[in-house]
Amino acid sequence: MRVRTQLSELLVKCGGPKRIRVSEVYEAAFAHLSRNQPAEYFYKNALLQRNVLSRYGSKRARVFFEFRAGKSKLDALVVRESMHAYEIKTDLDHFRRLPTQIADYQLRFAHVWLLASEKQAARLEAQVPASVGIAFMSPRRTFEVARAASLHTSQLRSESILECLRRSEYLRVVREFGFSDSGVPNTLVFRRAMDFSRRLDPLQVHEATLTALKARSSALSAASLARLPLYMRAAAVASSCGDKQIETLLANLAKRVNQGRGVP
Repeated sequence: MRVRTQLSELLVKCGGPKRIRVSEVYEAAFAHLSRNQPAEYFYKNALLQRNVLSRYGSKRARVFFEFRAGKSKLDALVVRESMHAYEIKTDLDHFRRLPTQIADYQLRFAHVWLLASEKQAARLEAQVPASVGIAFMSPRRTFEVARAASLHTSQLRSESILECLRRSEYLRVVREFGFSDSGVPNTLVFRRAMDFSRRLDPLQVHEATLTALKARSSALSAASLARLPLYMRAAAVASSCGDKQIETLLANLAKRVNQGRGVP
């Protein structure tokens, strides 16, 4: 209701829907969330900005949202010099599934992080393993590290890591280590590949998986992503937008609210 009121006030302030642009509506909603109740989407935008658009660049880092990890779905996977798993816990979230989520992530990713509000971060420190990093959103809307994630290796499992990959990717990895699927029925290839992977060094498999994920093609260039306003960047990455779609999106954001179909 407060967001609706704020948007209504914005419409009046800007002279009504004949003058206000679609982009201003989104910007007002995003600013409201930032000031009052940063949602998961706000954290994802901040991660994207930090890892791809400023600190590392798209050639050195990739970000994947809603990444499947066993029975859990990871909020964000950042692939840089290692694989960093980020689980977001806002003030609206509970911790009931957290032990299962952490266990799933530590089987697959060398560094596991929790992102939370400052209030939640203090509660989380005693509830998760010491190797799990904890960072919180500061009043300046930047991440502050309460506890750095440490490299853990004892929980990593080669087959669990490979399950994160597409068929062509995991086959390329195990073939590099000597696996042959020649003569293996299609229905048995996955099982045989996973059986083979159990004899491999998990750290080597982790490194090969990191390389495979970095090599995934993306229809969205870093240059096009940077052209989008901050509030739209995580959505563009999550929906696998291409450069042409970005052009259409920018054109729609520039329209007046009452132009065409209005706010999408």
